[in-house]
Amino acid sequence: MLGTVDLNDSSTFKVHLAVIQPATFCNIDCKYCYLADRQANRKMTLQTAEQAFRFLFGKPERLNEKLVIAWHCGEPLAVPLDFYKSVLQRLQEMAGDMVKIENSVQTNATLITQEWCDFIKEWDIKIGVSIDGPQWLHDANRVDRAGRGTFKSVLRGIDLLRANNIDFSTICVLSDRSLDFPEEMWSFYKSLGVKSMAFNCEDIEGEHLSSSLNETAPARVQAFFERLLHLRSGKGPEVSIRELDYFFQGIPQWHKDFRRIENVPLCIIGIAWNGDISTFSPELMGRKDERYGDFVFGNVATATLESVLAHPQFRVVYRDIAAGVQQCRKKCGYYSICGGGSPSTKLSQNGTFDSTETLACKLRIKTIGGLAMEFLEKSCGFSSGSAQSARERVDHLLPVINSAAMRAPAASVKQKRPGQLQESSTG
Repeated sequence: MLGTVDLNDSSTFKVHLAVIQPATFCNIDCKYCYLADRQANRKMTLQTAEQAFRFLFGKPERLNEKLVIAWHCGEPLAVPLDFYKSVLQRLQEMAGDMVKIENSVQTNATLITQEWCDFIKEWDIKIGVSIDGPQWLHDANRVDRAGRGTFKSVLRGIDLLRANNIDFSTICVLSDRSLDFPEEMWSFYKSLGVKSMAFNCEDIEGEHLSSSLNETAPARVQAFFERLLHLRSGKGPEVSIRELDYFFQGIPQWHKDFRRIENVPLCIIGIAWNGDISTFSPELMGRKDERYGDFVFGNVATATLESVLAHPQFRVVYRDIAAGVQQCRKKCGYYSICGGGSPSTKLSQNGTFDSTETLACKLRIKTIGGLAMEFLEKSCGFSSGSAQSARERVDHLLPVINSAAMRAPAASVKQKRPGQLQESSTG
């Protein structure tokens, strides 16, 4: 949770997450991918990586006490391991005692080798694996360039992670078909030993111009997560389910105003393979738009965090993002548990940042959030009342927030800080 952020005081803007793109290329071709250049093989150089670190560390007071660096936006393991051996060593040297660094990689797992496993363990890299459930579901969308399913290759990578005792989380993209199989999904991920699951509803984002989810999706999404919640309560209370625990762990914090981190300048810094800098939603990196341009607010070779905030195009983008957040605040009863929605999905679906509801709002916030609050209310013996807003329901729950019934859904799993429901559109 960012807490209350004074948006008139730019000194409060701090970098929590840096999404670094080591390459544009991905070795597979998921049907719902939002990236435009995933077939191009453009790689970050060691010089650009070092400039990126110098850019980030140029003003330590602009950094959160823990800086998460996510190697993403393409398949990070498609870059030779020697690149990471060099850049992580240099990163460690340049960071020194200035800030705690956590490196993470979101991968399709098809390129994992024993050498990669050794390196992951040596540097304590957090691993997220993109896998869409059992083979008959996964292979429907996560295919190679010849249209062949990638499940067996992904499972080989996962087997190597498990053989090396490397913990990993999973991200699944929920399409129209997969919503019918919550029990099969749960059993599959549990069989892999997963302790942290995440589910992205297939969205309209970037190059992915339509979704298989239709007007019946809210009811089906609710049924899917309601079943997962029941299964976790009975068979795996130690397991984190990101979409549910965002609400279960966030509600104690929502007595104060906050912003989704994608809506706050600098909280997320995107650094492209060539050193171009963006901020707000990572999905904006490398994207072009008739209204807003290319979302490049400088390059790490010459820019500073301060110059990003002064960039003329940044000011235009931020003006409309802030206006969109204010629209959400005024019009949406779920604003107090969302923080303003994702700018990139607003742009993809509404054509402007200065807008409100998206498909993600309907499914992730209103549908799943409503389910989570209903569960907590029933656990506490409350009756929500259909006319109540999310804000009123949260206020009703706060007096008993420390009860056993409130703690039970999230068990003892350590989560991201509430308010950081940060997801990739495709995983």
